[in-house]
Amino acid sequence: MSENENVDELIERLGRNAKEYAIAGDWASAEFLTACANTIKDQRARIEYEQDCYERSMHLVRVYQDKLVPKYEALVEKLKQEHDALISDLRGCAIESCAECMYCLYRTAPSFCSDCTDGSNWRWKGAKEA
Repeated sequence: MSENENVDELIERLGRNAKEYAIAGDWASAEFLTACANTIKDQRARIEYEQDCYERSMHLVRVYQDKLVPKYEALVEKLKQEHDALISDLRGCAIESCAECMYCLYRTAPSFCSDCTDGSNWRWKGAKEA
């Protein structure tokens, strides 16, 4: 027996018992059992509604994830390529203009700069903090 069938059976039993108490003249018990049955019905309806909302939300997440993740992955890859190209250009500019390259690993030892013809002493130190 499934949970829904158990709940349906409980609601029916509460209803039958409420009728029996009403016939016997015990109105307080009949009202209490009816209120319990109605509360169970309301809570089950609320749970079903929340489950439906959750399932719809998860469907939307999957749809947008399938559409957006590949776009963002492509954008990240494009930005990585642009970053690498920028670093390469900066390295070339730094080596060509040398003049005590600001990006030299050995900035404190100018003698290394004269030996740097292939950019091997060059390293990107990141953007300057404002």
